Amino acid sequence: MKKNGFVFIESIAVLVVVALSLAMLIASYTLISSRTKQKENYDKSSDKYLLYAINNLVSSDECTYAKPCTINGASYGVDMVASQTTCKNPGVKTKELMFDCEKVFKKFNIKNLYVIHDLDYTLNTVTKSAQDSKNIIASELSNGTIEYIKTLKKCNDKDYTEKIKERNKNNTNYKCNNPITYLIGEFDRGDMYYASIVIDSNEVE
Repeated sequence: MKKNGFVFIESIAVLVVVALSLAMLIASYTLISSRTKQKENYDKSSDKYLLYAINNLVSSDECTYAKPCTINGASYGVDMVASQTTCKNPGVKTKELMFDCEKVFKKFNIKNLYVIHDLDYTLNTVTKSAQDSKNIIASELSNGTIEYIKTLKKCNDKDYTEKIKERNKNNTNYKCNNPITYLIGEFDRGDMYYASIVIDSNEVE
């Protein structure tokens, strides 16, 4: 009986170890699989070329998506969000810089276009005030877009990484002095695809 009891306990121990090993393998496989699929949906060459083309469809060198400007007496800032239904709304730059933006959005399956001047500020802002365009953009971002943005370089400050560590450790504020401005596209083709290009002149390799 004692021998049988020992074998029974030993069998349970082996089963527990095997179950834990399988659980760890499944968790690792799921993580790797999801990250691989995620990368497949990021920064396809065709999507990036489309964003370059859209960025070049501007009315003049004085007014681009990358900088504030005034057109026909109306002021347009850097930060922007536009979709098929909102791209012609007052205050949205696509209304002035793109001819028939609704057709372009529909033809190329563009769900949203974002122009964000400061990704770090946008992702870390808490208050969503109607007076703050960056906060409005933050409230418009989908979870998929937020996850994509997290993979992008956000700031050209040389000590950016150290300042972020310090901010997280001491819960202090940090403002990027040299943020990177991006044009970000969100594409709906059954699955969601994401791409971006840098549209300011401050990119550092």
